[in-house]
Amino acid sequence: MVVPVSAQSGPVGAQGVPADTSETASDAVATVPRRPGVETLPLRTVREWAALAPGLRRDLATGALAVRSRSGEPVFVVDGVRQLEGPGLPFESVGRVGVQTEGVSARYGEAAGGLVVVETEAGGERLGGQAEAFSSRLTDAYDRALGALSVRGPLGRLGGFMLSAEAGRAGDAMPIGGPGALVLTDESQARLTESPQSVVVIDDGVRQYLPFPGEAARVAFEAGERYSDADLRAALGLSADAQILGLVSTLGAADLDFERQTARDAPLDEMRLAGTLDLTPLDGLRVRLGGRLGTLALGDASSPASQAFFRFSPGTGYESEASDQAAWLRAEHDLSPAFGYWLSASAETIQETIHPRGFSADVADALHYGDLDSPRSSIIRQYAQRSSGGFEPFARSDGQVSTLRSEAGLFALPGAQVGTYRRRQDQTAQLGGGLVLRLGRARLDLGAEAERQTHRQFVLSGFSLAQYFADGSGVRAAGGIPSTGVQSYDQLSYQALRPLVRYYGYTFNGLGETDRGASIDDRVTITDGVPVSTASAPFQPTTVAGFAEGSGQIGPLAVRVGMRVETYNRGGQTLLDPYANLPVERAGSLSRRPEGVGEDFAVYFRGGVAGDQNVVGFRDLDGVVYDAQGQRIPVRDLVGRNAFLVIDRDLPISTAFAESPTHAAVQPRVALRLDVSPALAVLASYDRLSRRPPPNVYSTVVDYIGATSGSRVTDPGLRPETLDAARLGAEATLTPTVQMSAALFHRRSSDEFALRGLEGGLTNYTLFTNAGATRETGADLGLVWVPSDALAATASYTLAVAESDTLLEGFVFREGPPEISIPAFDGARHEIDAVVAFRMPTRLGGVGVGMTLSAQSGLPYTPASALTEFNEARLPWTSQLDLRLGKEVRVAGAAVEVFGWVENLLGTDNVLAVYRATGRPDTDGVLDSFNGRPPSTPAERLLYQSYLDGPVNVGGDQSTSHPFFYGQPRQIRLGVRATL
Repeated sequence: MVVPVSAQSGPVGAQGVPADTSETASDAVATVPRRPGVETLPLRTVREWAALAPGLRRDLATGALAVRSRSGEPVFVVDGVRQLEGPGLPFESVGRVGVQTEGVSARYGEAAGGLVVVETEAGGERLGGQAEAFSSRLTDAYDRALGALSVRGPLGRLGGFMLSAEAGRAGDAMPIGGPGALVLTDESQARLTESPQSVVVIDDGVRQYLPFPGEAARVAFEAGERYSDADLRAALGLSADAQILGLVSTLGAADLDFERQTARDAPLDEMRLAGTLDLTPLDGLRVRLGGRLGTLALGDASSPASQAFFRFSPGTGYESEASDQAAWLRAEHDLSPAFGYWLSASAETIQETIHPRGFSADVADALHYGDLDSPRSSIIRQYAQRSSGGFEPFARSDGQVSTLRSEAGLFALPGAQVGTYRRRQDQTAQLGGGLVLRLGRARLDLGAEAERQTHRQFVLSGFSLAQYFADGSGVRAAGGIPSTGVQSYDQLSYQALRPLVRYYGYTFNGLGETDRGASIDDRVTITDGVPVSTASAPFQPTTVAGFAEGSGQIGPLAVRVGMRVETYNRGGQTLLDPYANLPVERAGSLSRRPEGVGEDFAVYFRGGVAGDQNVVGFRDLDGVVYDAQGQRIPVRDLVGRNAFLVIDRDLPISTAFAESPTHAAVQPRVALRLDVSPALAVLASYDRLSRRPPPNVYSTVVDYIGATSGSRVTDPGLRPETLDAARLGAEATLTPTVQMSAALFHRRSSDEFALRGLEGGLTNYTLFTNAGATRETGADLGLVWVPSDALAATASYTLAVAESDTLLEGFVFREGPPEISIPAFDGARHEIDAVVAFRMPTRLGGVGVGMTLSAQSGLPYTPASALTEFNEARLPWTSQLDLRLGKEVRVAGAAVEVFGWVENLLGTDNVLAVYRATGRPDTDGVLDSFNGRPPSTPAERLLYQSYLDGPVNVGGDQSTSHPFFYGQPRQIRLGVRATL
């Protein structure tokens, strides 16, 4: 293995392996033998390794990667095969990592967000391997442990093999840095559990909020008795004249205390397996078979933001279970020195289930989420409501306690439950092949590939389903449910589940998978004005691409010229008219229409009443608006003037839709390298790249038909995003041990996926469509220092200045000007990465030292208001220094290293998010929102205390939408590694 990676801009072969000509100084250095290996550095994942490349930044809380200012992770390519998500490979199986942001080969599509190219380890000529184990149990509060094993060796004359595995556990999967998580003390939690409500009384003319004796009330309720006013007066010591006004759904103990918690109960168990076979069955034929398997179980899938919401209801939250399987084949056959071909195939499946804590991943458990008889509902049974002369239980039947889940949208009440179940399945199948022609120093690559993805999702808000369960606890007979209730989940009717689910690729209850099959009219009907679909088709986008790329060298000039032609189809149906999600009256139905008005133009009628005499205007499918005489007019002259579209109820639903269009893109790629001298090279490149819409940006036909004002849907005809990237740079060897690189880049994206509010249609909804653009200009600087075989260091700096036209709101027809402009990101961004790897020869002690430093300027953001003055709308700088120290000895022919590994060595409190109103991570301006008056209710007092003691994130309207306010804390791990 070798140390750092950097952005590759050189020729890249069809399988992702750099060609003979390297175009970056760091790539050249990476091939120097006996250089300190990556095992010396404090790295344990492919993301951490790739993040060392210029222009690639790593989220210090989640580990996610992004190219410069762009959101979304780059695409991962393993052994030449594109992956659905980042490769869940055991670290020992990774042999090489490269990053491409500009100068991308025509072989690759889906590269607008950058590429991380991974080559797995190959089998060796002799049997060997590594074993590693580490733990943090003795050194920090996060209890992180991992064990790893890899074996590689020969397979006789056929080739070699590699097998690797790792399994780990963390007591806190996502540690929160800064001051830690805010939680109630045990004493406060006990008081709150005993009295979760307040009773409002006026005694001696004084209005008071007193703890309601919930436990005493529950005893009375369970005995079938009411809790009387007299009982309450006696319990609270009130006078006989005291007025009892009622109960408030708030917290009874106003003097609750909070404390900081350095580690949460959020366990993570994960396991990863991988293996490859490298076979050479014939001369010139090389075959690689690879596969991986991973599982993950997260004991608390709630983010810190959700932890704030569940602060007063401990144990409430979600668990997650996921698995990932992949297999791939790559074959390269040189039929002669001048001619060869390659073939590749792969398949991958990702499955994930998120469910409430305490329940299983089986969706059938959702029938019992709101069961009052469950021990989980003991606190809920204490809640009361006012009745004549006393109190009675608030929850008298299953499924009616969901109103207890929130207080002012800020926190969950004690004993509250969650009832959302999520399941997703993502699959991909890829097939590719190509020819390779060589003539001297020239090379021509021709190839093609096809990919079909299948995405399924099922989301159920099933908290109220327990009301239908036949357990004698207030069975509700409604929505096709018999009066006797149901015995099992599969007996629930479509009518009962319809308002609670969103699904595609599954049946309405999530028990079965579906395919495309039936037509819209067979699958979807309108019953009593409501769309009915018991099975929804999966999201199945398809990509087919071909490429041609030639490379060669003329004297000191190396040239690579390529062309990629790519077609993309989202599959399924798209709206003919984005402003009409159901069939509407078209101009073809009128007895006469003005000249120039087509039959498919939508007609606007006065007062929404159809008829030739009521026509006030028209609109074509591109959003251009005309008056009743067929003259083009401004949008505002028609919209909002008592003019409405009218549904044509005689037409089938399918007439409002058409098959999704196929989008074609021509993507030229050019890269040049001029060796001015042995010590200086000039590089230039231009690429046209694309990025497909992400799977989570998808809406079904039912979503569109059922859309109402305020709904959020996705343009079914969404196109891939396009990026034009240019780069000009130079590389210089300053001394035999020092190399430097510098480059200017410019990137312009178009057709970005942006959120818009659509007005003037049959329904005013918000949708994702292709309407955004971003321009980004900057520079990369790199330095590599290798004074000896035992020491290597690299440093890089990136400056990126971004300007975005991506709007979040304010889209009125396609021709109308935006009303509101809120850039997704804007301004300059600085990034510094430094790596030092040192390995003292064994004869001098075998000591290894590795350090990585990452520093980034804060992202700009848009303030929500100016309630509190602060200097500028930009997050502060962040930095993290990681260290690895190791001592190596020889034991029975094996190299054994005892090491210590520290993340965030300096314990830096990195602020990753702030409240938009204040620019701070610890307060959101609540005091200002109450106009400065003192809090008067227990709810307000708790609201103040919880916010001012922060951090609390209640959503994107108040913060930067980041789920973490702070980066990771200091973590220390001790371990041992043996290599044979």
